[in-house]
Amino acid sequence: MPRCRLHHAGGCRSDWCCQSTAAAVAQEECRVLTWPQESPVSSGTPLDDKERVRQATDLVELVGGHIPLERRGRLYVGLCPWHDDSRPSLQVHPERQFWKCWVCNIGGDCFNFVERWEGVDFVEALRMLAERAGIRLQRRGSFKKEAHDEKSNLLQALSWAAQQYHQWLVEAREAEPVRNYLHERAISADAIRRFGIGASPTNWQWLLDRARTTPHSERILQACGLILPSQRGGWYDRFRGRVLFPIRDEQHRTVAFGGRVLPAWARPDEPKYVNSPESPVFSKHRHLYALDLARDTIRRERLAVVVEGYTDAVLCHQYGLSHVVAVLGTALGSGHIRLLKRYCDAVCLLLDGDEAGRRRANEVLELFVAEQLDVRVATLPVGEDPAELLKRSGGEALRVLIEKAPNAWDHKLQVVTEGIDLARDTHRAHAALEEMLTLLARVPRGTPSGYTVQLKQQQMLTRLAHQFRVDEATLRQRLKEMRHQRASRPTRATGSSTSEESPRELSLIEREFLELL
Repeated sequence: MPRCRLHHAGGCRSDWCCQSTAAAVAQEECRVLTWPQESPVSSGTPLDDKERVRQATDLVELVGGHIPLERRGRLYVGLCPWHDDSRPSLQVHPERQFWKCWVCNIGGDCFNFVERWEGVDFVEALRMLAERAGIRLQRRGSFKKEAHDEKSNLLQALSWAAQQYHQWLVEAREAEPVRNYLHERAISADAIRRFGIGASPTNWQWLLDRARTTPHSERILQACGLILPSQRGGWYDRFRGRVLFPIRDEQHRTVAFGGRVLPAWARPDEPKYVNSPESPVFSKHRHLYALDLARDTIRRERLAVVVEGYTDAVLCHQYGLSHVVAVLGTALGSGHIRLLKRYCDAVCLLLDGDEAGRRRANEVLELFVAEQLDVRVATLPVGEDPAELLKRSGGEALRVLIEKAPNAWDHKLQVVTEGIDLARDTHRAHAALEEMLTLLARVPRGTPSGYTVQLKQQQMLTRLAHQFRVDEATLRQRLKEMRHQRASRPTRATGSSTSEESPRELSLIEREFLELL
């Protein structure tokens, strides 16, 4: 086995350096790639808590539960899930209880692995590993006992409610109309079980009455969003008479509910959908439905597909598209993108082909430009939603649609230029180009992704110049003007509007279009 040139005297201390790629050895590069000697202690956490959990955790067993590992000498190796790995570059050292990927240059102990895999902070990683090992944690000092206990109480109440709703749906004779409704929507019994789908009767205090024999107080149930105060005093159930879809976090804990009124039980003044309010454990801008079930496939395929309905997501999984998640009554936003970036490099938004779908596509375009992520848009035939397409044509038809989806920029360009002869219809072509530049101008310059975003915007300008047959420097100047106008646009004072606008100087791009007339 060849050894590093500068380590030949005493032997290389790095298992990787002398056991992996021949390229590094051939180039006689001495990489000081030794394993970390000690994991830093996180301040504010009792040392004995952390050490007890660390000692009770077998790192090989922990990592191997998520990534297939193979023994090589003193080490275990596997494919790194955080980059496109074809040659095992993640190593686990069982004696030192450390792991490292030499390509990503990331690694650490059991806590670091859980933090990165689950997307949580140290305190949550400690809690999860302690629960896994059956260790009761101490609570003191800056560990924020009260806040932690409140969050724990909310999660316990939500988990209890999910069990009650699911059990009533599956077992109660009165739930037969709900079971029939789900059957009509082609949702299988297995999907009902996997997603924990439940239902609530029309009784105003059904859940509240059941909670009276539990530790879950009215204050906790209200903080969870499960009950509401009545105008006549007392409380009533928020989700009465609804099919309920538990919204779970990445650790499979119920944090909220999405409720759809059962058509047979609906009242004229009743909203079709009711979702849990924001709470200490839930935000619709930071959670996605079915991510707990989809994340392993998303991580493996490096692609997440986003739909707009709970039943759409359930049916996609049922038909084998297990990398599908759903937004929670809101548009796909930067919080969702940050969440998905932990697991994938691309997001495909599955939209209806109607006007509402086009509006959604506009909303995600700025995300595509501003984020270091490939955002694509797949458009369904007009009048169809994902569930209808699946029932009509099967999972393969939807998979093909997703594979052929253009990125958000190309999709928008197709929409604004549809039916326009760019060489002859100069007025409409100019309007379309202005619309594209306006969208580009709205993206903040100081984006977190820095150089990558600038490069992406430069590529967009180049494509616009080619497609619209306009000089690229002219487009760059027009974009600069638009950004300047947005930055210097004054706030309109009340009652200060003028009846006439002074004529403005034509922009370079406008003059180019006029010259073509």
